[in-house]
Order: sequence, then C-alpha cells, then structure tokens
Amino acid sequence: MRNSIFFLLAVICSSAFAETRLPAVFSDGMVVQRDTQIAVWGRDEPGQRVSVRAGWVERTTTRADANGRRRLVLDTRGAGGPFMLTVKGSSRVERRDVLVGEVWFASGQSNMDMRMRGNTNQPIIGSNEAILHASNPRIRLFTAERQYFEEPMDDVVGEWMPATPASVKAFSAVGWFFAEKIETLVDVPVGIISSAWGGSNVESWIDAETLESFEHLGFREATANQPERRTPTLMYNGMLHPFIGYGIRGVIWYQGESNRARPGEYLELFPAMVESWREQWGIGDFPFYYAQIAPYDYGGG
Repeated sequence: MRNSIFFLLAVICSSAFAETRLPAVFSDGMVVQRDTQIAVWGRDEPGQRVSVRAGWVERTTTRADANGRRRLVLDTRGAGGPFMLTVKGSSRVERRDVLVGEVWFASGQSNMDMRMRGNTNQPIIGSNEAILHASNPRIRLFTAERQYFEEPMDDVVGEWMPATPASVKAFSAVGWFFAEKIETLVDVPVGIISSAWGGSNVESWIDAETLESFEHLGFREATANQPERRTPTLMYNGMLHPFIGYGIRGVIWYQGESNRARPGEYLELFPAMVESWREQWGIGDFPFYYAQIAPYDYGGG
C-alpha cells in the first residue's frame, strides 16, 4: 500500500511537470513581426521533443534542454492572418487569432505609462474622442503588469487584447497614438507592448553586466534607499528581460525626468542602454525613437 501511494504521487508530480508552457507574450491575439525570423520559446519536460506549427510556415521541431527550456525560430513573410500557432510537446498548446504585422515595444516612465483615461489632474487632450472611435481588430495591445526582481525573469503578467474603447482606455496614451498612426500609414496589423513604470530611472532598465562598466558614475550612491523603480537593474529584470527575443520592429521610449538631477550620468547611461538592448535582442540596430524629458518648469533643478 505504501509503495502504491509513493508511485501515485510520483505519477502526479511527473504529470504536473510534463506540461508545455509559453510565456504570457505568446497569448491568443498576439501579433508577430513580419518579414523576418521570430523566436518562439518556453518550457517543457527536459529532453522532450517539441514541435511548432504556424499557419504561415511549415512545422519545425527541437528538444527541451536539461533545464526544460526550448526555443525555435520561425520565418515570417508578409502581413496577414488570423492564423493559429500550435506548440506540441508534453502537451498541446494552441494560440488563436495570431496576426503577422508590425510590432513595437513601448517603455519608459510616467509619460509612457500614462493611460488614455488620464489622471484627475492630468487629462489627455482628445482622449475621449479617440477612445470612442478606438475599435480596430488589427491593432493589438499588451500591457505588462508592474514587477521587479533581483534576478532576470522569463515571464510577465499580461495578455494581448484587440483595440476596443475599453482596452484602449486602459492603455498607454503615447503607445496607442503611435500604434494607430503606424496602422494607418503602413496598412498592416500592429501590435504594441507597453512595459513602463512611472518614476523609474534609466539605470533601472539596464542589465547588471552593462552597468558594471559605469560604476565610476556613482549612480548606486545616488539611488541608495530609493524605491524599487529607481534601483539599478530591477526594471530590466522584471519588465524587459521577459520580452528580449520577441520579434519587434523597434522601440519607443519616453523617460529622463528621474535622471534630470544627474544629466552627465544620463549622457553615458542612456546610449549604453540602447546599445545593450539592441545587442541582447540580436536583430540588428532596430529603430529606437525617444523623448528624454517633458517640457516642464523644474524651478532650476
């Protein structure tokens, strides 16, 4: 009887582990970057053979490594969809309503994080009219929930949502207006990922290895005893690292106010951040459009 119980527990534990998993960014309704190679990754049982089939390309296969990680690369052609993406390993995972088009990553601090609904004392000019007419199934929105960690993470909390008045109201205002303009001008599906946190500084979005080259700047002393969003590397670990490798066309960035008291440091750290993101994504020198600071009277500070 005792051996039977142990056997049953082993089977249950094995079954629980033997599951094909995808990060949140690979959810129903996602947009993948057109005319390139995109990575699809996740976890499974170590050594498990895993196949990925997409509606626009032939099936490809690999095996999960000793840690259960697996990664495949798929070609994408022109824009289109909706398609289905199927991952089959220990279990079968399907992602429906997948579009192929243009994908952009939006990040920074409060000016990027500001939602279309605005704040009580900070309205978004023209937002009510824009929200009312926001329904567009070809524009998909992904908002990463705020999180910070001491070590690089592989996933976030969030999901892709089609543009509707309700979803746009809760999305980044800068991100929405940018996505809407791109969809109008290029006439293809557009996906935009918002991963931003108000009050964050540039060093919080840079990985620890890159920051080692800039220890002479003294930013650690300047950020000691500061909130997590102003602690070096924590935003990178929690809100950037989970997306690195996802196919994108480029980045839009709105940040700089939290570094206004240390402009000399920002002059060195910001270009280093851009360079490190491009290097880690491994897709070349993608466009990186930025606004560094808002026009505001800081009283000479």
